Amino acid sequence: ETGRNLADMPDSEIAQRLVQLGELSIHTAVEGVRVDETRRRWMRRRNGRELPPAIIGEKTLIGRTALRPLFTEQRFGGHEADDLPALVVRTPDDREVLVGGKIDRVDLLTADEMTLAVVFDYKRSVGARLRLDEVYHGLALQLLTYLLVIADNGPRLAKGRLVPGGTFYLPLLGGYERVTHPDDADDAGNRRYKSFKPRGVFDFDWIDRLDPDREAGWSSVVQAYRSKDGGLGHQESSDAVPSGRLPELLKHVRRTLGELAGRWISGDIAVRPSRLGDQVPCVRCKYQSVCRIEYATRQTRLLTPMSRSEVLDRIAGAEADHA
Repeated sequence: ETGRNLADMPDSEIAQRLVQLGELSIHTAVEGVRVDETRRRWMRRRNGRELPPAIIGEKTLIGRTALRPLFTEQRFGGHEADDLPALVVRTPDDREVLVGGKIDRVDLLTADEMTLAVVFDYKRSVGARLRLDEVYHGLALQLLTYLLVIADNGPRLAKGRLVPGGTFYLPLLGGYERVTHPDDADDAGNRRYKSFKPRGVFDFDWIDRLDPDREAGWSSVVQAYRSKDGGLGHQESSDAVPSGRLPELLKHVRRTLGELAGRWISGDIAVRPSRLGDQVPCVRCKYQSVCRIEYATRQTRLLTPMSRSEVLDRIAGAEADHA
């Protein structure tokens, strides 16, 4: 209504408006539902305690860039007029599969004659990050699937050429940080918001746009290290990938989606949880009481943990074989 965005608003106004919006949302959510006053007070306290730091942290970090939201909660593959088309993938036996879903948020940034697209997925967890070995094994396809949808709809979303630049988890909860002196806890600088840094994967070619400070060392906006010569450093602990590797990742995700869909369509729905290193999804599963897997014997699919560079090298080799 006012034409203003987060970058234009002082932190105090952001917090005040969030509390007001929270009151409206709580009233709508509990209308017609039995929610006692104690529960409502708890919801109000949680709203005032969690939302302002998250949004102010987002403003402090992403607000430094020229990225601006294009849309939020955008559906694809549905039946509404404003839905984007479904993502089309093909199984190994050439059957067509349509994938639908909803994208939390897409930001655009215009650069020269191109438009950079970045996808964000909100997470109510601390320290969520994207492991590329989980992507490789088909265990974490969500973020890159969203970016595939945006890449396939470039002409619809932007004038000129649209380039998929990256995809990130955007945390709504920040962890506590260690300080050396009590006075540091009241520091108004960026340090207290660094736990809201988005984590995912992005093309290092766009580091100057995503981190306008352009200084050597670790970026304060994204998880990436810029060496003194301007190149990508500390690749194993960085979210950035070298030039040309993000398109390869997207191709791998599209092919993996097709392979998984082909197996399911063919009736392969056996209970075979994955084991990647010491991680087994069974410990977080809500269906342990009805699952046929013998947890004690751990009848799992053993997957190989890999570093980021190993994943990228394997995918590059696979793309060369498919070329």
